[in-house]
Amino acid sequence: MSNCIVYFNAGANYDYSCSLNYCCTTPQPTGGVGNISLDPQLASASHLSFLSPCIGKGNLAAASGVDIDGEPWANPPSIGCDEFHAGALTGPLNVAVTASLTNVIVGYPVALTGLIEGRTDLSVWAFGDGAVEINQPYVTHSWSSTGDYPVSLWPSMIVILTALAPPR
Repeated sequence: MSNCIVYFNAGANYDYSCSLNYCCTTPQPTGGVGNISLDPQLASASHLSFLSPCIGKGNLAAASGVDIDGEPWANPPSIGCDEFHAGALTGPLNVAVTASLTNVIVGYPVALTGLIEGRTDLSVWAFGDGAVEINQPYVTHSWSSTGDYPVSLWPSMIVILTALAPPR
């Protein structure tokens, strides 16, 4: 595998007989080159967030054509199917959440999946108890006391503004 994110699988992320180069996975492969084992910081299941350590860490020789959005690869390209382009967030955005359970006993974990279609460069989960998760398409959460908790998932677009000193 080359330029791949193989990270959130249950059990092993890859078979030790695999050859991985310029991949984001855990545990860190003992062979291959350019691999990283940091959380990929995905804004959705298919798109990198602006915080992703995968940006610019791929191998150009393994990137051909365009990314999942039809955009050109950077040099060096990102690891994964999406090349991060700041400010290229246009088009429709659809968000849905699936939950493994909707009624649980205190302390029992619920698996949640964020289904985000469209371009976003950040996603934030809020669990109604003050806890948040950032850039995680798949999360597990449990609550420490009884009650009804609204769970929210926000896709977002970050705009960076620079304030300059006024002219003299």
